[in-house]
Amino acid sequence: MKTTILEPLIPEYTRVLREGNTDEIYKWQALKNFQQNWDIEATDFRSMFDSSLQAESDNLWASMNYYPKRMIMEFAEIDQDKVREMFRTLFDQEINLADRIHSFLKGCEDFLSFLNAQEDREKKLGQHYHKDMRAISFYLAFRYPEHFFTYKYTQAKKVAEWTQTDMISMTWDPAEKYHWYLNMAKELREYLLAITELKSAYEEWLKGNDLSDPEFTFLTADFIIQTASGKLSVQNDLLRRMEQPSAVGTTPIELPSKNVIYYGPPGTGKTYYLRNELFKHFSETMSPSASEVRYLSIARSYSWWQIVGAALLDSGLSSVPALRTHPLIRAKDAVSHQQNVRAMLWAMLQQHTVDGCENVKYSRRAEPLFFYKETDSRWRVVEEHVDLAVPELREILDKMHSEADKDVEIRRFEFITFHQSYSYEEFVEGIRPEMQEELTYTIKAGVFRSIAERAWQDPNHNYALFIDEINRANVSSVFGELITLIEEDKRLRAQNALTVTLPYSRLEFGVPNNLYIIGTMNTADRSVEALDTALRRRFAFVEMEPDPSLLPEDVGGINLRLLLGTINSRLERLTDRDHRIGHAYFINVTDDNVVGELRAIFANQVIPLMQEYFYGDWSRIGLVLGARFVTTEVQKSTFAAFESDTYSEYEDRKVYRITDTEKWGRDDFRAVYEA
Repeated sequence: MKTTILEPLIPEYTRVLREGNTDEIYKWQALKNFQQNWDIEATDFRSMFDSSLQAESDNLWASMNYYPKRMIMEFAEIDQDKVREMFRTLFDQEINLADRIHSFLKGCEDFLSFLNAQEDREKKLGQHYHKDMRAISFYLAFRYPEHFFTYKYTQAKKVAEWTQTDMISMTWDPAEKYHWYLNMAKELREYLLAITELKSAYEEWLKGNDLSDPEFTFLTADFIIQTASGKLSVQNDLLRRMEQPSAVGTTPIELPSKNVIYYGPPGTGKTYYLRNELFKHFSETMSPSASEVRYLSIARSYSWWQIVGAALLDSGLSSVPALRTHPLIRAKDAVSHQQNVRAMLWAMLQQHTVDGCENVKYSRRAEPLFFYKETDSRWRVVEEHVDLAVPELREILDKMHSEADKDVEIRRFEFITFHQSYSYEEFVEGIRPEMQEELTYTIKAGVFRSIAERAWQDPNHNYALFIDEINRANVSSVFGELITLIEEDKRLRAQNALTVTLPYSRLEFGVPNNLYIIGTMNTADRSVEALDTALRRRFAFVEMEPDPSLLPEDVGGINLRLLLGTINSRLERLTDRDHRIGHAYFINVTDDNVVGELRAIFANQVIPLMQEYFYGDWSRIGLVLGARFVTTEVQKSTFAAFESDTYSEYEDRKVYRITDTEKWGRDDFRAVYEA
């Protein structure tokens, strides 16, 4: 958690406490009322429940979606003993928290089904209202304020984004979301309590109002609420900057568009420009304490079962929802893009459970076997199996901790090269075979979908996909239906934002507005696919021409600048501007061995390239380089006895040869531009 962004808010919040915090005091009063009236053994449970959530607290409970107080009281009219058991289970600290929450939700669903089945009911109750974790978090926090924090998803998400805390996933179930929030709130509480003046002001405020907060859980939750809602009037417009996350931590990039193609003849430094000028805009070096890059690096290097094993070994006895929040699991989720991480965790745990564990009935076990499930649905690693069967788990944990002090490079880009067989399945998503105990097929995210999802989850930074030789593939086929989505006004959060349903995963997909697509295109390559109009109008094109001025005028007595300029002037007259050669061919020529280096460049690169340009017509190579490099001879050949109208055409035909490369000297190279 990056708490530095919250520092300007602390004096303001401390002032609010010293002035009485009158707008929010009803929450502490509601806590006091609940603690004084709650009695789960009460004969009249419904009345007890009503009085526990009475008086000033009504404003609090009525503010939640679908009024959970009224809902529970309606359930209690039907069967108060069943509602009593729902709360008894929810408040049972001996039971795993996720199981308690799921049990409470199941009880609500049963009542909901019963009520909606009544034929005389005029209005059916919604299917989702009781799944609001806000209500359940209040029940837990009011019963055990020393352990739990009140929670609202939208406010928690805002603070998590601002403090660069690992983000919650919308695919998580309510218990997983709340477990994530508890971890974040505990970390924030430690930060707040370390501020002596704030803690002192809060304790004085509690004492002056005859209120209590034994573990400062309500203080933490209130700070989150007042920060996220913008109630703190900080002078330096911090809140305004928070509400514009795309500007936070992002270096401005001067590009003509978010979709750019750099094009030009070979050797003009297109790829060099990407690597040396643009990569740095999407990279930074940070200390590990400010990022999860170390975890991402580890997650990319190991399989799912190894990551799950290391996370469980690190956590000790854990439930699946608790394990889901481990940083290694979150990192693996980020790099693998599983549609259902919870299902993956269950699959890995059950597949690798030791024989003889009666709490797992899964039959398709896979070596190595080292997990064990307890009767309370919590899992552990059988440590005596680790050193022999899975020593890599300790290796993973060593990497987690031993590299904690090293700076890490964050790369928020991917670099790929298109080729003629590059496909949609590699770029967006496709079905891939996997061999475990048997051959299975899974949907794998391609490089574009992966980087787009990373960019969407991190709106505070710019991301990029660099595509070298973008015109070597059939671009329309590779991009598929996404070709429309890359337009700037069609991107997510833009004015005319569009999404599509991907064909394999059926996921709704859009292109985030902080993702740049930057390509290079060699204009002289005859083997490339032509870029169609649809693609051209979605990209800005930046020409990169040969630049002789980057070359020295005198290298061992040869003017490289004039040499390149003369060659390109002749090439452009014989072909066109796309069929020139770039300065990169000569950029590294040195004084020490200028003749030897130029011999190699001409023989292995320049002349073969011209052969491509001129389709084997070596006479035009001679027009560019001169007679010192291309010579002619007339061969008198005896053809086979055969009557042909074209015999005379070939009888005295000139044959062109490249002169002996070993004899090329300084005068020969100077002759190219001195002729």
